[in-house]
Amino acid sequence: MMKGVVSMLTLVALGGCAAIIGGPTEVTVSSLMTAPALFQGQIDPFSASGPNTLKVGGSYNQLAIFNLRSCNDDKTDCKVGKGKLQSKTIVLGLSRDEATVRVDLHLDVGGSQTVQDKVSNTEYQLHDVPLKDQVVTSKTIRLNYNASKRIGLPYGVGFNVCVEGTADPAGNVMHACQPLRVPD
Repeated sequence: MMKGVVSMLTLVALGGCAAIIGGPTEVTVSSLMTAPALFQGQIDPFSASGPNTLKVGGSYNQLAIFNLRSCNDDKTDCKVGKGKLQSKTIVLGLSRDEATVRVDLHLDVGGSQTVQDKVSNTEYQLHDVPLKDQVVTSKTIRLNYNASKRIGLPYGVGFNVCVEGTADPAGNVMHACQPLRVPD
């Protein structure tokens, strides 16, 4: 009987170590949506989300509205539009050193954009020659903890994502993703 109890305790102890060695059970994910300013001297617009604490299978959504411009090479013909970038970030897997996340992005560019929530509808409109486009992409990426990755989209729009691991063995929580920096 004693041998069975010792074996069971050993398995429990090894199981606990395996959970620690295997990696965190939840992580903190932050993201930053960016677009270039329309005119020189303006600050680049951005939208930040996070920190979002997620387990495998967990997700969050983000939305941003930007003014976008596309010009020919000599800048004699430019079109502007309202861009709405929507994202869904999902944690697919966690290991000791990295996280696997999927980022679903939908960029819609046109003369107007509508944002709806449970309380209101807001419409953003341009009264100019509109730029029209639509880009839908899904990227599965592996990120080392505390490192960021940029996914580039047309018109200089970018989606930056960073995953922080949980506390280190000493119990110190890393905050390497906060704040996510706007790229130069």
